[in-house]
Amino acid sequence: MDFMEINEERLKKCLCDAAVNNAKPDMDEIHIFQLKMASKHPVYYSTMRLGCNLRDQCVGSTDPDKAALINMLDGLKNKWNYLRSLAAQKQVKLEEGLMSSGRLTDALHALLDWLTKAETYLLEEQLILGDVDTVNILIEKHKLFQQEVNGRSGMVAVILSTPNLDQNLSGQIDELTHVWERVKQLSDVTEGKLQDSLKLAERFRDAIQVVRDWLPEAEAELKFHAIPDDEDSILQLIDNHEKFQEELHGQQENIERIRSLANEILQSCHPNGIRFIKYYLTITQTRWEQAVARSNQRSQRLQEALQNIRGNTVLLDSLLAWLADSHALLTAKSKDSIPEDITVVEALHKEQSEFHEELSSRSKDVEQLIKALSGSAGVTAKKGVRNSPSRHVDSDQPNPRAVILQNKWRTVWRMSVERNKKLQDSLSRLLETESCRNFDYDVWRQNYIGWNRANKLKFMDFFRRQDKQGTGTLTRRDFIDGILSSKFPTNATELNAVFNVFDTKRIGRIQYRTFVEAIMRPDRQIPSIKPGVQSISDGSQISQLMEDELTHCQCRKPFIAIKIDEGKYKFGDKDKIWHSG
Repeated sequence: MDFMEINEERLKKCLCDAAVNNAKPDMDEIHIFQLKMASKHPVYYSTMRLGCNLRDQCVGSTDPDKAALINMLDGLKNKWNYLRSLAAQKQVKLEEGLMSSGRLTDALHALLDWLTKAETYLLEEQLILGDVDTVNILIEKHKLFQQEVNGRSGMVAVILSTPNLDQNLSGQIDELTHVWERVKQLSDVTEGKLQDSLKLAERFRDAIQVVRDWLPEAEAELKFHAIPDDEDSILQLIDNHEKFQEELHGQQENIERIRSLANEILQSCHPNGIRFIKYYLTITQTRWEQAVARSNQRSQRLQEALQNIRGNTVLLDSLLAWLADSHALLTAKSKDSIPEDITVVEALHKEQSEFHEELSSRSKDVEQLIKALSGSAGVTAKKGVRNSPSRHVDSDQPNPRAVILQNKWRTVWRMSVERNKKLQDSLSRLLETESCRNFDYDVWRQNYIGWNRANKLKFMDFFRRQDKQGTGTLTRRDFIDGILSSKFPTNATELNAVFNVFDTKRIGRIQYRTFVEAIMRPDRQIPSIKPGVQSISDGSQISQLMEDELTHCQCRKPFIAIKIDEGKYKFGDKDKIWHSG
């Protein structure tokens, strides 16, 4: 703007002070100024394009910034065109001054020189395609050129109509006539090409605008949305997405037209417009390809969700039916007593183990189904239990079918575990009984002595550790629990038989001396007792009952009951003796 303000004043002053005597220097000065204007044209073009981009980014027609930018752009364009017009007027005025002063030769030479340059400019292969703003600037530039041509039409007419011209100038007059006609014709042709270029640019702009107006809606439609869990909702989404894809494919024609128009423009595009054409083409094509890719991804996700829902439904029905049959089977088996035949129990235990393995193998399917039906990833296994059905689903509104599956699964799992434990306990008891049928106390005693020596243990340490009340005696339960906890290889059935060997008086307690003598004296008379076959007298039953009751005492100072003789007991610190008879 500073450049145009300064030169505007100078041109106005030159128009006022124009003199024929100084025509040659003034024309040289005008030529220099036109060269300066040409050098400033890239800056002018860049400024106009930047202003147009800022104007297009304004939202709405009522935006005050948009109105201010339009006024600034109009002011810059008008000032630029006015300055070029002043330079053209100055040059025409100087040429007319030469004509009026009788210096026809100088005027003719100046006019021919200008027309020759104009013809050369018009004959050059001009790149006049581009976007709308670029083409409009080229049209404005050509209009100024046409104004300069029209401004010289009067002078050409005067020269051609002047009588009695020097015969030496006839050749130049003929050349002037031909050059003038060619310049006007070429100017009209260029104007027509610029109009065609403008139409092409407008078609490109309109095609771009159609896609740019549609793409935001498409991109909003393709934003990520959670897929529902029911089949009907997914089918509705698939139907809506298919309609959207039809609309998306309908825009393919516009994209192809944009690509075709861009390629046509780029073949003869003005250098100033190449960057903008490529930008519009790239950004539109990129957004379009992204929309197509996201549309395909959403279609694939919907189809996969539909397949999963249908597959989950089939799997859920299958699991519920299997669990119902398993529940009925386990219920029926739980009502039957476990036989005392070790072969039958082993077969039942093997069958139950195989069933439990199958149940465990289905836990993954159950977990995935509960997760899918509940729409939550919070399905975790209960700690410490392998393949346990105890699950919890972090969902505010759990799916009813998921709750049914979860409850049924837990019930069947619990029943399977309980039956497996019962069969295992029964099998272990039968195996222990079988192993004790030919129980040899002497062999057991030798093994126990050797085991204690190998582990550097003392009988007294064991006895004191188990005699927590300090009575000097051990009950049957204290003895059996102590031996089992010491990891000596034996079982409860054998230990019951051993305790009967120690408890010769059948009082339910053994003393340390009796315990050591029975182990260390192999000549001790050992009663023949078979586990599970012995007959129990009334006194023994009372003694066993007393022992069981006393073991339930949880007082800080345990209650003391000492058996004095068969059917005679002493309780607490009193000397009174209670008789069972």
